[in-house]
Amino acid sequence: MINFRIWGIFLTGDNHHIILDHLDIEGGETSIRFTYGESSESAPLEGPVKNVLLEDSLIHGSQYSAVDCTPGPCNYFTIRRVEVLNTGLDGEAFFGSDGIEFARGHHIIVEDCIVHDNGGDGIDLGSRDREGHVEGVVVRRNRVFRNHLNGVKIWAGGRIENNFIWGQGNSAIWAGTFHSGIEIINNTVAYNMWDERYSTRNWVVVVGFPEALAKPEVNLTMVNNIFAFNATPLEGGPTSMFLGAGVHLVKEGNNLYYSREEEEIIIDIGDGVSFSRQDIVSGSWSSYSGQGNGNLIIDPLFISGWPEVDLRLQGSSPAIDAGFAPLAPEVDGGLKPRDEFPDIGAHEY
Repeated sequence: MINFRIWGIFLTGDNHHIILDHLDIEGGETSIRFTYGESSESAPLEGPVKNVLLEDSLIHGSQYSAVDCTPGPCNYFTIRRVEVLNTGLDGEAFFGSDGIEFARGHHIIVEDCIVHDNGGDGIDLGSRDREGHVEGVVVRRNRVFRNHLNGVKIWAGGRIENNFIWGQGNSAIWAGTFHSGIEIINNTVAYNMWDERYSTRNWVVVVGFPEALAKPEVNLTMVNNIFAFNATPLEGGPTSMFLGAGVHLVKEGNNLYYSREEEEIIIDIGDGVSFSRQDIVSGSWSSYSGQGNGNLIIDPLFISGWPEVDLRLQGSSPAIDAGFAPLAPEVDGGLKPRDEFPDIGAHEY
């Protein structure tokens, strides 16, 4: 589908139980649009959309967000094995040109997709779900890379699992802007903010930032992730993990930190409490947080780094067999089964 001016496919007005598959959509303002309203904050003019499957498709070259549910809600959606690229690249990159953007909705699954080289965020879910605590949002086994802004954003609750996230121009993961429960499990997050043509120095992972709310209350589980080599070539500013003052650590451990030696974790920019690699290995972080079992502060030994990024593990990687088994997914980011001693990160060696 090409040479359309506004929306390639448009579903609204209580459409439900729709299957969209094997599509190739290029151009227009938005490739696929679900719901519409007078503004992004309004109710949909013709009702919500629900029970939709979008799979095995190529979406590329739109002016604004490629797959867009604004104002929503879009409920019970699954997007799988979809490649989304090159949206919002005509002119300056801007915040309205995400790969996949759902302003409101619950039970949204984005899995096994490739989302890359978009002018805005890669995957952006829940930006208007201000009441928070949204159920059923899952972002898993995706490859999200070289988007000009954030990689994966889940504003109001959800699970980020088994993703390879690299080369973003801004924070790789942004979560918990509203009151919510957030799970970040077995992701590999590396080499973000490396392209100096569009990168901004920022925290690589941000949870519970005081933006829309002064102190979002977030229950965070963060286990078995690799956070390495983020923003290394850029000068000045943060590159570490930011946890807001309202973040409660349900469990944090068996993570590998290797982005900023002097400041790998910071708790609330107002307090300025930060923890270096030495603090993590010496037990200072564990004493402060009551967490941190199994954390590592060592080069994860990827197959290759920037710019030919390959985030699979070498055979000598310290991340192998170093994960926390009870919370590890049964398969890795490529659907390979994990064994009883799971690896840290999205790749099971």
